[in-house]
Amino acid sequence: KKIPGVKFKEMEKSDSCCGAGGGVRAGRRDLSSLIGNRKPEYFKRTEADVMLTACPFCELQLKDLLGEHSQVLDLVELVQKTYH
Repeated sequence: KKIPGVKFKEMEKSDSCCGAGGGVRAGRRDLSSLIGNRKPEYFKRTEADVMLTACPFCELQLKDLLGEHSQVLDLVELVQKTYH
């Protein structure tokens, strides 16, 4: 919330699992997708331009769930883009 020019919008159920952690994505892709399949809809409801995460597993999973043209960034990437 303190990054200049960034308006924070928390999405519904932001604390729910994306389905990628604990090796689920690697070992059970079908289950992984089933767990995370609601995240794209929650994100779209925010009307935000970028989805932000601090977890590399979530970043990978969310990019796959949202599609190749989506903007999913790690917190460090957002800070870098803002101050670079």
